[in-house]
Amino acid sequence: PLAVAPLEARTHTPRTNLPTRATPFVGRRAELVQLAARLADPACRLLTLLGPGGFGKTRLAVRLGELALQQPALFHDGVYFAALEGIDGAELVVAAIAAALGFTFYEQGDEERQLLSYLAGKRLLLILDGAEGVLDGSLAARILAHAGHVKLVVTTREALNLQQEWLYPVGGMAVDTEGAAGAEVPADAVALFEQCARRVRPDFDPQRELPHIRQICRMVDGAPLAIELAAAWLKALPCRQVAAELAGGSELLATGQRDIPARHRSMQVVLEQSWHYLTADEQRTFRALSV
Repeated sequence: PLAVAPLEARTHTPRTNLPTRATPFVGRRAELVQLAARLADPACRLLTLLGPGGFGKTRLAVRLGELALQQPALFHDGVYFAALEGIDGAELVVAAIAAALGFTFYEQGDEERQLLSYLAGKRLLLILDGAEGVLDGSLAARILAHAGHVKLVVTTREALNLQQEWLYPVGGMAVDTEGAAGAEVPADAVALFEQCARRVRPDFDPQRELPHIRQICRMVDGAPLAIELAAAWLKALPCRQVAAELAGGSELLATGQRDIPARHRSMQVVLEQSWHYLTADEQRTFRALSV
């Protein structure tokens, strides 16, 4: 329902602060169709994109927000994006949401009450990105209770554990194209690798390197961040050597590019972040399993 908008919807320009994508969005068509259907369902007001770091939850949420902009009947007051990653303390979440909405607190006192009052009459989509560890599920529940026409999309590594939460696990991108061999449209993971490779190697030949590309994408479970980090090494190594290096471990999956957030500059950092969110019992269990 969100993927195809009538002409009058496309000419409407609701307010938004969605971040501009630095690179084109690739693939995920099946996921977007499912997510759009859920978002258009009146019963779904809290949609949680759940998955590990590096699997593209943020980009998927932003793309979903772009599609939602084509539906002014559902989101007349716009689509807003609040980045919660890196916020130091749950008490600052309300201020981060208000800043994303362009809302200024007008008096001393209960800031949450002011925010809820502001949202009460709004018909909008609010994307809360990187909610793990900082977003109190009860705050999301209060927003939904006080603002009957507001919908939330939350990206997180941990579910909010609310009754009204609609969970959508985000996995890796498809590596193999279903159907006959030699299909014109490559699998999502392969298409992403090709796009990244062409940025560093203008002479890159995806057809010649296809077996190595698929090997790399399978080894990283189709994780978009890992695919991008692996493709970046083509400026120094041939594709077959990148695959060989990855077979020996994930140390290769790192970058020094300045426009990539520090938390995404290596898969090791991403894994360490996930490890941090485990309880002590869970960490002991995984240590035993690794042995």
